[in-house]
Amino acid sequence: MPRIATYICLYLITLGLKAQSGIQAVRGGNLVNNKQFILPVSNEIQDVHIINAAKKGVVLLINKFSKFGASQSERVLMNLDTAFAVRWEISFFVPLGYTLLGWDHFDEQVQLLFSRKQYRKELLSIFKIDLNNGSFKEQKISTVFPIEIKHFEALNNFILLAGIANNKSVVVTFNKNNIPHVVPGIYGNENEIVNVIINDQTGIFSVIMEEKNRSKNSSLTVYGYTRNNEKLFINKVVPPLGRNLLSGTTTTSNRNSRYLAGSFSEIGKKLSKGLFISKFTEDTLNFLKYYEFANFENFFEFLGLDKAEKLKERIKRKTEEGKKINLNYRVIIHEILQIENRLILTGEVYFPKRAHFQTLTPSSSIAQIPYADSGFNHTHAFAVVFDEEGNLLWDHSWPMKDMFFLTLGKKAVFHLFANRLEVYSLEKNKIRARIFLDQKVIENQLEISISLGVDSDKLLLENPKMESVVSWYDQFILAFGRQQILTPSNINSPYEEVFYLNKIHYVGKEDTK
Repeated sequence: MPRIATYICLYLITLGLKAQSGIQAVRGGNLVNNKQFILPVSNEIQDVHIINAAKKGVVLLINKFSKFGASQSERVLMNLDTAFAVRWEISFFVPLGYTLLGWDHFDEQVQLLFSRKQYRKELLSIFKIDLNNGSFKEQKISTVFPIEIKHFEALNNFILLAGIANNKSVVVTFNKNNIPHVVPGIYGNENEIVNVIINDQTGIFSVIMEEKNRSKNSSLTVYGYTRNNEKLFINKVVPPLGRNLLSGTTTTSNRNSRYLAGSFSEIGKKLSKGLFISKFTEDTLNFLKYYEFANFENFFEFLGLDKAEKLKERIKRKTEEGKKINLNYRVIIHEILQIENRLILTGEVYFPKRAHFQTLTPSSSIAQIPYADSGFNHTHAFAVVFDEEGNLLWDHSWPMKDMFFLTLGKKAVFHLFANRLEVYSLEKNKIRARIFLDQKVIENQLEISISLGVDSDKLLLENPKMESVVSWYDQFILAFGRQQILTPSNINSPYEEVFYLNKIHYVGKEDTK
């Protein structure tokens, strides 16, 4: 289950459905657009959130505008199966003032988290929806003290909230008795929660903390707990003098051993100089290895062939002369993918950029605030492959053509299927992909246009601000966004706004045998 689900906010959406299939061949393999789902626009709906339910399909959470004088606002939940057929649809109401903070999916259940501040405590309501039939029940909980919630995890009757309380990091869990329990060892002044990762099968959760000493250099520590808040392990990675650990992620598949990997910088700097990988057995550090971006073969592909080659020559020359070269980037760490005896650390590179407009954009299940008149350009995604001893095997890159967004988050997705590593991004109404097999690129530039189900309709927005792509289930990718289309047949309205879902997958020569 993806820990932080991707969503999209839309204004003025109503319900409707059109379906059509299509295929586009590129070189030896194809990107296939299996199915489409279309929601035409109306003035009744405020926004829509998308919840990835894997083989249970997709859940659309549709927020309607509140009627004047009403004390409640209506929410609509719609479950689409993997062919985008409607399985069920329900409505429920929440009091005005309640804010949707997040959601999570586990097995056959979706849980929605709503919040309302009252005096000095956080009032929370969790709606638990059965994916089989749409039945739901509400669970009211309270944190007792105010928390700025940044992470939300749910497994059946286990709920985890992580965030900031009184300017300090805190993790609070709830079991079926609804009593809050503060997780021990997390609450502190100088520590910041980097990530929270939970194993769906065991219920063991890991809290990754950035911890600063008096010299302001930072290390990363992974705290492991059972769902009863029993501490299982503490894995601390302290960098050598002159380095900081900035961000990281960890594996959860093995109870006794785990990998922690992420980005590092020079002391006093916020830009990443490279990546690190470490392994722990129980509480023992087996190894800690660092790799600067200059060591990667394909990392600079986003610059273009000529500039990349010139930079590599410069790196080689300075290395031979024993001189230092500084290559620093802003990095978002995604996750560690595991295949056979290899580990794949994935991420993206971005830089801030001024803009001259304001809008809402795709975000995570924990609300993000758009930056007014500013945003972020994503230059490329990367995948770095290590063996089990942390040795660098090879790296892959995926140029993203300076994609601009007003909120910061994952804009590309890496997907493992049939021993292939696939990377996708949705850019200017086109789904783009590159396919890797081990160190080889087997498909370089695959591309297929989004489909809105009506061939005669013309797209109006060449660069829509709302579009995203996520890993779905098996070999399938889910692309979604908002678009405007011309509707010449409609005299009263020459164009309409639509929200779309596209089901995408790659078919190679080996898949057709």
